Amino acid sequence: MVELNFTFVLFLASFLAFIFLMNLFFFAPVKKVIGAREDLIQKNIEETNAIAQKLDEQVMDSSAESILKTARENAQKILGTASQEAEKTKSSLIEENSTKLKTMYKEHMKGLDQEKQAISSEISKICNEVADIALEKISSEIGARTEVAA
Repeated sequence: MVELNFTFVLFLASFLAFIFLMNLFFFAPVKKVIGAREDLIQKNIEETNAIAQKLDEQVMDSSAESILKTARENAQKILGTASQEAEKTKSSLIEENSTKLKTMYKEHMKGLDQEKQAISSEISKICNEVADIALEKISSEIGARTEVAA
């Protein structure tokens, strides 16, 4: 069995005093420092989360802006390409139609020249016929006057 003597009581009292002093001078300040450290860490975590959230929002905003910027640039490129293609098509159509019109003009001018020549020869025939008729009338009148005079 355990003997209770003065040494044991003195040892127990000194142990309790040691625990009390350790708690007073060591454990309580360390506990305070650990609590302050935990509060600081928690505060830093909250600040980091807030900053991360703001950063994510900025990244989303900047990525949206960069997507819009890229889309605008692509749209400008597409418009430029389409404009160039339209201009090329316009030029080729104008050239093609100009060539067709020149060909049509030449053909019509040939047709007009042929009609002019046909009309000219027709007029010449009519003029010759009129001259022949006029000569016949004049000669018949001259013949009739000479018969009347004779």
